[in-house]
Amino acid sequence: MSSPPRTSKSPRLTAAIQICLLWGGSLAGAGLAFLTQVVLGRHMGPGDYGIFSNALAQCMLLSQVAGLGLQTFWLSVYGREGRHGARWIPGSLKLLAASSTLAALTLFLIAALGPGSHRTAETLALMAPSILGFAAVELVAAKLQLEERFASVAAWQVIHHGLRFALIFPIVMTATGEILLETSAAYSLAAVIIVAIAIQQLRRMLRNDFEPLGHHGNRAGEDTEEAPGALRTLVHVWPYGADTLLYLAYFQCSNILLLYLAGDRDAGIYFAAFTIMNATYLLPTTLYTKFLLSKLHRWAHHDQTKLLRALKAGSASMLAAGTACGLAIWLASDFIINVLYGSRFQDAKPVLVTLAICAPIRFVSTSIGAILTTGSQMRMRVTIKALCAALCVALNVLLIPGHGATGAAVATLGTEIGLLLLFSIAIYVRRTAIFRSAHTQYAH
Repeated sequence: MSSPPRTSKSPRLTAAIQICLLWGGSLAGAGLAFLTQVVLGRHMGPGDYGIFSNALAQCMLLSQVAGLGLQTFWLSVYGREGRHGARWIPGSLKLLAASSTLAALTLFLIAALGPGSHRTAETLALMAPSILGFAAVELVAAKLQLEERFASVAAWQVIHHGLRFALIFPIVMTATGEILLETSAAYSLAAVIIVAIAIQQLRRMLRNDFEPLGHHGNRAGEDTEEAPGALRTLVHVWPYGADTLLYLAYFQCSNILLLYLAGDRDAGIYFAAFTIMNATYLLPTTLYTKFLLSKLHRWAHHDQTKLLRALKAGSASMLAAGTACGLAIWLASDFIINVLYGSRFQDAKPVLVTLAICAPIRFVSTSIGAILTTGSQMRMRVTIKALCAALCVALNVLLIPGHGATGAAVATLGTEIGLLLLFSIAIYVRRTAIFRSAHTQYAH
């Protein structure tokens, strides 16, 4: 028996509603995350906040080792194979168990043998479960995207950020002294709860007990293929894992290196400005990773004309939006720092002014870079990310010793410019392969 139509609304109206839901949920979630960081920064001060932000950055980086980019890989295989992409799930979950163990052990080794202080080591060890929590958030979001349950994606953004805030807020309100270790433990407790929720969702995927919408077709013969094991899955998934790992490597590089090259205070100063910019990047991140990414993978295989339109329209709109956001932050930087963080973070003002210049660059590179996740472009994207990660490390090592947090901001700006240039060159060089049917249509 045929199922009833899902909606009578026009596709554009439906898409607009879905995007609004995602932005609403992401705004609420990001607002809670942002409020959490502001509350912690004001209470801890630059020193302890620097230690905490460094540990948080390392956990986020290692969460990409744990997750291996499986969330993007799943969107890709379902876009290519349709519902038969489910054959990759068992091997993916076996791989996830092994990579998560490796990531957690790596953090414990850093805590035990790293160059940081004893307080830094304690914080790192306490926050180890956060690695799995961050990975679980992305995997559940990918499942919900495949089902095109965008309201649930939005709710998930609110739930995991809200959970952390709910656990941390009482600690801050009742504290009479330092709260670094208590905050780290609260983050880990939130991660344990998030992982428990994620396990239930992943079990449904393992049983193929979910409905990936818009993925009806498959290539000939794929339904008879055996489910790939963990090693075969690793061969296919590593570019996606490398991509997300390298992204966080340069995105969090300054946060991590500042603690070791300039000290706790500079790390806290930079992270205050970084948190503000991270909230700004919500707009392109939500649009491309939570709404468009699964569609881009489908269009890359079945409708390159739509893919080309998405690139042109997306780049233009992201340039306009990024310029507006960056200019607003640049003009209001003094006010923003004073209101949010107070007098102890005055040195964050020049850092925020420098990072504000990154906004239009990041917005456009998000649009262009999303195209390079599709089809056979991932290896090119990974190569570019590796070059930019190396550039970011080199610039930070060069600039941080003499200029502290401001030097790290300049290093970030230089890396963003390099990434946008390389993404643009890659799209231009491979334009025929990426948009092959679109070029054929326009030629006629």
